[in-house]
Amino acid sequence: MTPNLTQTNACASKTSSASEDQDQLTQFLNRVGLAKHLEAQTKTPRLSIIHLDFEHFGLINQKFGRRIGDNLIRSAAHRIRSAVGTEHRYCRPAGDELLILLNACNKEDLLTYVYRIQDTLEKPFEIGGQHITLSANIGVARCPHDSNNPERLPDLAECALRQSKLQLDPIAFFNPGFHLRMQRTIDVEQALKSAILNNKLEVYLQPKLDFATREIVGFEALLRWQDSELGCVMPDEFISIAEQSLLGQQLDFFVLRSVCSLIAERNFLGLATPPIAINIGAGHFSDPELTGNLNAILSAADVEPSAIILEVTEGVLMERNCQVAPNLKNLRALGYAIAIDDFGTGYSALSYLKFIPATELKIDKSFISDIDSDQGQTLIRIIISLARAYDLVVTAEGVETKAQQTFLQSLGCEQGQGFFLAQPKPALSALGMLPA
Repeated sequence: MTPNLTQTNACASKTSSASEDQDQLTQFLNRVGLAKHLEAQTKTPRLSIIHLDFEHFGLINQKFGRRIGDNLIRSAAHRIRSAVGTEHRYCRPAGDELLILLNACNKEDLLTYVYRIQDTLEKPFEIGGQHITLSANIGVARCPHDSNNPERLPDLAECALRQSKLQLDPIAFFNPGFHLRMQRTIDVEQALKSAILNNKLEVYLQPKLDFATREIVGFEALLRWQDSELGCVMPDEFISIAEQSLLGQQLDFFVLRSVCSLIAERNFLGLATPPIAINIGAGHFSDPELTGNLNAILSAADVEPSAIILEVTEGVLMERNCQVAPNLKNLRALGYAIAIDDFGTGYSALSYLKFIPATELKIDKSFISDIDSDQGQTLIRIIISLARAYDLVVTAEGVETKAQQTFLQSLGCEQGQGFFLAQPKPALSALGMLPA
């Protein structure tokens, strides 16, 4: 009997629709199917989403190949479905991520499901003759506990997953406070991209003074940002956010270009400018192209490397990265000065001083603020003696009183910076403090 054409078309349409909603690898819902399922919820349900992301899955793909990686995802998905229960909905929104939709929102019940997932992943998978163990970060969001709108749950579960990763905790439930901080981070990051592109950041300079003569012997470049919507964004906030994204190096180069422009203008007018220090982000000294990038900026402005001091934190010097030391040596050989910033914070191994071509050591302000205590004075004496042993210029940061300056001078500290000596000012105002 010839099939009815209408029935055939209807079946084909239904098959096509199912295919659009389904992940072909796991047969779970895909993003489209998940959105349709949540949109179909006619009233506020008791619903939770567990969002899991397999750790280091990119490395597994690199080592074993994508075919084994796909088979591993399929096996893990089916194993998790068997452990949690076939009565629940499942989704694969992206490569190594799975979502589980549960008709429950009690935290204890959800933890039971999470523990089942963790237990089932502990047993190694045998894929293509390889034995592979998986672990996962897990974020959980609940309706109506976290939102009355079920369509928001995937985003909230993803936020909880991000919290899990940042806090190095395998499980995290949605936290409104963390969500607000993440929203703030996104807002600042997006606005910062625009500020860099449109030259909306302002460079300030803080003078560095010789204690004996009170003459300005250098400056440190700082950034200030007044956004039209966010208002005044503090440097600690936006620099930290930049360093966690791809904006960190752009920020460093923005400051360097601005400083080079100021120096070039003064050079054109025949005015001398003492060296200006630039803070370079921790991750950038391991970049093999760092030297070339810095030289290109200076060359474009016709500024000599001797006009710039590159400030590097102890954390960078302690990194076991084969590129850091060669980069610093190359930069020093070209004429850049190298200052060790925030010295004495967080690290006790000092052997790197033998291998790093530093010219200056900056005592962290936390030591200066503790200068009235016996222990604080002892530590400062040790730091200054150490700097002398390596023939380094010593600069004290955060000098706020005459008594602090006097004590530092008595130990042989040559120079300092701080509000007592000179506050940061807009670049042109600060340069205006120099003798004509």
